[in-house]
Amino acid sequence: MIGEAMNPKAYPLADSHMTITILDLIQQATNYKQLKKGANEATKTLNRGIFKFVVTTADVEPIEILLHLPLLAEDKNVPCVFVPSKQALGRACWVTRPVVACSVTSNELQIIANIIAYVKENVIFFVSFNAAVNCETREEVAIKKIGNAFDNRIDAKRTL
Repeated sequence: MIGEAMNPKAYPLADSHMTITILDLIQQATNYKQLKKGANEATKTLNRGIFKFVVTTADVEPIEILLHLPLLAEDKNVPCVFVPSKQALGRACWVTRPVVACSVTSNELQIIANIIAYVKENVIFFVSFNAAVNCETREEVAIKKIGNAFDNRIDAKRTL
């Protein structure tokens, strides 16, 4: 994914440390058969209610084929996060092809329940932290726009 521009619709995008943690969990979930691969399978798990969290990729074209997943996840109160590379997600899922989405599911045995809870908690914190930062940024932009409009109005009156 070096040199490619990130799609601004891919929100929230995990940073490098979060991405490594998520991909490690996905590898473990694959070993214990607690992973569903692909956008259709992820949608099915969301509709059936057998999920812990959803991971999607930011480098899929067109990205609109995945944008229903964050909305479904939000309706079900489940974290959904974007990772930068579909190739890396495919390797973490032990698949030779790129994977654009996957969901970690619940299981009766819950062998990796502690790891899932840790990553899920970090994803929720990451999403809420980014939302707070973006809200502050939006407010600052709005204040600057209002201030610039006011300054332009004063400058226009001075020239008259």
